[in-house]
Amino acid sequence: MRWTFLLKRTAVFVVAGLLAACQTVPSTAPSGPGAAGAIESTPLPVVSHAPATAVERGFSALVVNAASGEELYAVDADGARFPASLSKMMTLYLLFEAVSDGRYSLSSPLTVSARAASRPPAKIGLKAGSTITVEQAARALAVKSANDVAVVIAENLAGSETAFARQMTQRARALGLTRTR
Repeated sequence: MRWTFLLKRTAVFVVAGLLAACQTVPSTAPSGPGAAGAIESTPLPVVSHAPATAVERGFSALVVNAASGEELYAVDADGARFPASLSKMMTLYLLFEAVSDGRYSLSSPLTVSARAASRPPAKIGLKAGSTITVEQAARALAVKSANDVAVVIAENLAGSETAFARQMTQRARALGLTRTR
């Protein structure tokens, strides 16, 4: 039961990460005791470059009032991004979902294919024909962002990377991420 709670809690953080993965804002909020109340009265950061430069540099920002949903600050917030880590978070999300649904346990072995073993860095150096447990795969993907492990998970959960990519897109749509694929 403890793992189910942990998985659901982690899934919430993964979804939060999915929603915020590409959004970065320079940290100018006060810290220390009593800072929480001061955040509301802190002026929004000033971006010293023109939006065109921000787009060229890949910078984007979005600040939203969590209580009201009001957009407080935005710079290219809807711009297309191609973050590998967002794919890794969605891979973890689907892996945790498979564990939560009982299709896999944390000790279930995942078979490593020659294709997965041949993925470029970052990787942990898996050998074709070996196995890695779901728990080991989740840790390697979360900590190392290992490409070989991402392919192992994709192939074991969906049969192929292509089929897994379709599942990720389908799940993103179900979560309300209409522009994520």
